[in-house]
Amino acid sequence: MNYRIIREIMIYGILIIFAIIMIFPFLWMFINSFNTEQNIFRIPPSFIPDKFFKPGMFDNYQIVLSQYHF
Repeated sequence: MNYRIIREIMIYGILIIFAIIMIFPFLWMFINSFNTEQNIFRIPPSFIPDKFFKPGMFDNYQIVLSQYHF
């Protein structure tokens, strides 16, 4: 392979890894917005919310919008 192609692959690989590291906290906050408090602090953590596509999925949003004058 050409040195230039290898260099571009390495640069894009590093950029993709960096992008994943930067996006992960926002993804984690979004996923946990659908979790109950007990499930958020559970060890080991769960990447799929316990109320995902079930009744009560948006309870956390209802509480924030009704109680905190957001």
